[in-house]
Amino acid sequence: MAEAAAPPRRESLGSLGQTIRFSRRQTSIEKLLAMGFQRNRAEKAIAATGNKGVNFASEWLLSHVDDPRIDEVESREYVIYLCPTGELLSQLVQFWQKSQALGWNSAHFYHPHITLSPFFTMDDDKVTVIDKVADLMARVILEWSSFDYSIGLDLDTKNNSFIGYFLSRPIHQLLEDLMIRVQQEFNNHGVQMKLLKKQLHLTLAFQYSMENQDKLMNLAREITVPTNTTWELRVYSRDASLKTNEVRRILKHYQPVQGDELELCVDDYILMDPHEIEKSLDGWYKGSSHLTGAVGFFPGNFTTLCSQMDTWTLHRTVELSGQMRNFMNGCQNNSDFLFEKKEEAQAAPVASDGEYDNLWNDPTVDMYATVNKLNRQKQQKPALQDILEPRKMFVVRHAQRCDFNFKDWFHRSFDGNGVYKRFDLNCPAVVWPRKSFKDYSKDGPISNIGKSQAFITGEGLKVAGESIAFVYASPSLRCVQTAHQIIKGLNKGNDKAIDICLEPGLFEWCGWCREGLPTFMTGEEFIQAGFPIDISYVPYLRDSQLDGRESVETYYTRSHQTTQHIIKRHSAQIGTILLVGHSGSMDACTRKLRGKSPITTDVELRDIVRGCPYCCVCAFTENPLTQSWDYCEPPTPPLSHGGIREYDWMSIVT
Repeated sequence: MAEAAAPPRRESLGSLGQTIRFSRRQTSIEKLLAMGFQRNRAEKAIAATGNKGVNFASEWLLSHVDDPRIDEVESREYVIYLCPTGELLSQLVQFWQKSQALGWNSAHFYHPHITLSPFFTMDDDKVTVIDKVADLMARVILEWSSFDYSIGLDLDTKNNSFIGYFLSRPIHQLLEDLMIRVQQEFNNHGVQMKLLKKQLHLTLAFQYSMENQDKLMNLAREITVPTNTTWELRVYSRDASLKTNEVRRILKHYQPVQGDELELCVDDYILMDPHEIEKSLDGWYKGSSHLTGAVGFFPGNFTTLCSQMDTWTLHRTVELSGQMRNFMNGCQNNSDFLFEKKEEAQAAPVASDGEYDNLWNDPTVDMYATVNKLNRQKQQKPALQDILEPRKMFVVRHAQRCDFNFKDWFHRSFDGNGVYKRFDLNCPAVVWPRKSFKDYSKDGPISNIGKSQAFITGEGLKVAGESIAFVYASPSLRCVQTAHQIIKGLNKGNDKAIDICLEPGLFEWCGWCREGLPTFMTGEEFIQAGFPIDISYVPYLRDSQLDGRESVETYYTRSHQTTQHIIKRHSAQIGTILLVGHSGSMDACTRKLRGKSPITTDVELRDIVRGCPYCCVCAFTENPLTQSWDYCEPPTPPLSHGGIREYDWMSIVT
């Protein structure tokens, strides 16, 4: 049958006096250049932050204003690892901790992994090539659907100074073939990557003292490799000029006393020459801050040795798991429904329930359009869920907190009788009465700049045409204050108030609370302090149910279940949901909703929270057909500003 031609157009928008304006979305580099940043610095920032958007890149640029190396031209080094997740990773982390007690060896400077490529360099302006490589790896994994590619690990006990696993076939051959195609993809874009010539292995211990050989071997034999292990292909990069440095994690805040000293902030990292320890006579070492690039001296006892990978940049991940293999086999059996066929005169096929589910497992297909097409073939009138606008959810981190911005904020603010006195204009002028003023030591307020951050975020949502219908906040004072200021900014110019639901299930990982969990203000106390609280809301989790001993995996489960409870509570209502939580909430509240497995270690959690600045906005939309959620671009631009150190007026007098 001859193909039908398109009918001639009789009218156009131009003839009707109307026009269409087409605008191309700006790239991150274009946005940074428009903001006034130099191209070389902008490209360096995008590469250093993993090409995750202008928000992270601009934060990096503003925090590195004192970096003496910011204009140095040196390509970053990249590497591709296969990293275990889930139960196997938990056992390996326990092995790392036990083996470190015997003394550090070379394996401890890295996280558990299987090296798939040697390190290779790539110019900063080519960082987008990583996205193409990640897409290629995902497509290749789809081709593995006919193979049973379970990753078998064989413990090696024959070598001295090495303990680890070697990979068994056929996965070994599949991974080698994958890296050949990855190398070709890089070469197509002018990036030279060599193939790995060593046998694929996972190192447990390397270059250790021989007196620990038997102890390390016994620890290795305690590891039980699960039958169904889960893995991720990960692309990392590191600053090539700092690859030989020792990395030390900051344990305690330090405010500089002399001009050549570094300010130490908890969870930042210091990079230093390993010989500094030998040269130092007083326990002070010279190093540079990972977060700012600033160089100076610091007290070594405020830091601890840690893995080099803690300072690496994670660019992209591609999941590799038995679950993926199962659904790919299902898709293979129903391939007629994976791709749209040319329409013929015969009746169109109707997807079965199994085929409907399989459609959502192929990233090469426009799933929303395909499933809507199949759904329309089942019924003449579209269902209500087909015409509803997808629901939105914003997850926002709290604003700048006083106790992190000022060293020893609590003791500087309260005297022995609990009388509060502001010592800096960025501190609140007054605080609210509580059962005990000591509750502020674990549950402090946001700063005045923090209030502005949250208010501006609300204004940004208003300018973007967004509205909020439902607000939930962690009961931490800083989260409730942030939610209140966002609402005020959003509703500036009118008296509309949105009550805040206090939800302890949104509280941060309890493992951070080493000195005990905080005592939160009650709903009635918040109302007396002037906050709009919905006291009729019954939380999913009571604050008394929070467990200070919870694991990271339990924290993720708790956050997911709380978020699901909130979503289901408004399943029959239209409106955007706002969750105000902590730095970990961006991932913990949404990871399972996006079909990803929860992380299980504090190492992974630290990697995530470091990239979440104050008042960062993560946006999610729901597919109305599958009720699944996924990331979308935030409606507001990033909120960036530089840090201002505490001023001592006596420094001028003296």
